[in-house]
Amino acid sequence: PRVIEAEQVTDVKQHKVTLTGKLDKFYDGGALWLDLETEGGQTLRVEQVRWTVEAPETIRPTAVTICTMNRADDCLKNLQALAADVSSLDTLDAIYVADQGTDLVESRDGFEQVVKDLGEKLHYIKQPNLGGAGGFTRGLYEVAGHTATAHANVLFMDDDVLLEPDLVIRMTAFSNRAANPIIVGGQMLNLFHPNQLHVGAEYARLNT
Repeated sequence: PRVIEAEQVTDVKQHKVTLTGKLDKFYDGGALWLDLETEGGQTLRVEQVRWTVEAPETIRPTAVTICTMNRADDCLKNLQALAADVSSLDTLDAIYVADQGTDLVESRDGFEQVVKDLGEKLHYIKQPNLGGAGGFTRGLYEVAGHTATAHANVLFMDDDVLLEPDLVIRMTAFSNRAANPIIVGGQMLNLFHPNQLHVGAEYARLNT
């Protein structure tokens, strides 16, 4: 570990700090993180932390596609989380839900409100159970052939994830800064034992 940039503050209130780190020494991988330190008896409060990079020439929005089957409550909860986060919602221009179950998301009391909150962004599709591949592919099909936006970013999301809406913003920013098309695989944890990892760090070799 090494310090890229630091700033010391004393007796300040409502003080904005901007730290800049060049990405010029990460050829073998690595990470940037923020350290905060105080002396004994001191108090430090930090708010509204943001990681930013220079904006690309073209910002492409993200489409979310969710495959769900008989996990209506979980799926609705994630739709509500997206609807409640204005910043994340601004990053999205489409949300596709492929409902393949018999216990439908639209049967829940909160569904009507989330339809109003998400407006034209939400596309709710009912179809027979075609498995995970069929559900996610339906969302990808809708993105590829039925929208006016040229998408570079498609986020495939399970119905029962514990969603942090800020993830949508960060994934969109990451994808928009990529030099070449990429596929990023996340981690799949056991729903009932979240310390157990089923799948992690999936990747695809696009040039083979």
